[in-house]
Amino acid sequence: MKTKIVLQAVLAGFMVLSSQAFAGDFTALPTSGTEIRVFGANNRAADKLYLANGLSTDWVEIATRDTPIIWSGVDIRNTDGATFTYGTFQDKVYRNSTDNTLAFGSRLSLNLDLGVSNPEFGTTPWAAYEHLFYSEANYIWRSGYNGYTTAAAWYPQNDPDTPYEIYFDPVNGGFNPEYSYNYGADFRLKIAVMSSDKFSSLGGAANKPVYNPDVVGFSTDVSTPEANPNSGWYLVKTNATNFNLLDNGGRILQDGGNGEGRATRAWSFAAFAPAAAVPEPETYAMMLAGLLLIGFSARRRSA
Repeated sequence: MKTKIVLQAVLAGFMVLSSQAFAGDFTALPTSGTEIRVFGANNRAADKLYLANGLSTDWVEIATRDTPIIWSGVDIRNTDGATFTYGTFQDKVYRNSTDNTLAFGSRLSLNLDLGVSNPEFGTTPWAAYEHLFYSEANYIWRSGYNGYTTAAAWYPQNDPDTPYEIYFDPVNGGFNPEYSYNYGADFRLKIAVMSSDKFSSLGGAANKPVYNPDVVGFSTDVSTPEANPNSGWYLVKTNATNFNLLDNGGRILQDGGNGEGRATRAWSFAAFAPAAAVPEPETYAMMLAGLLLIGFSARRRSA
């Protein structure tokens, strides 16, 4: 009896570990209903959007693009209007080798080039880096999805068990060996939804986004002062088989209205998006042959 109980406990533990390893998959984004948001979870074992093993080998990367995100506006954290690199938006396209469909990947990395690992940083005025250390992003939107099916998922690029350290005094600024921040863990996908609105996990009609068939929205919380400056790879699987570069196809928002003392900052930039399939040369040839045949027949009838 004791052996049976032990065996059952071992099997139960194995099932728990298995559920943690295979937490989620691509989840279809609702197009109607009372709730169109798809929620992730802090616990990866319960996160329906989390790909524990990343993208499967069926997905092959076919295009990639990095876009520097530049800010030069005057705000409460950039009072002199200095121009600086806020971060980098990484954009990828993957093709599925089994059915030729496409998936689109987004990853945002905030700028950590503060010199904080260098003791000489302590001689630089804190104000020179304040605008960077208070950088955050709360929303990412991708456009161009009208007419295509969409399903969302995410996975981390960086291993949270291998962070890198910087030493930074959050009160006085500058290098300080007494302060240590472990950076490295990619931030999860909080919410995915077909909407161009701001949205949150709160209930109530005021927090529910309006459906937009053209836009996929991601809720995140990448933040330099909170020691998570990188997002994971936020993915959109579609039934598209072709893509192009869409002007203003990507948008990012740092929401200053959340009471954390940050400025509101917004960016738009070109990003990959689904596109109508381009006919193959053979298709054009068949169309031309058909038109010639129609014209020849009409000419014979008139004669």
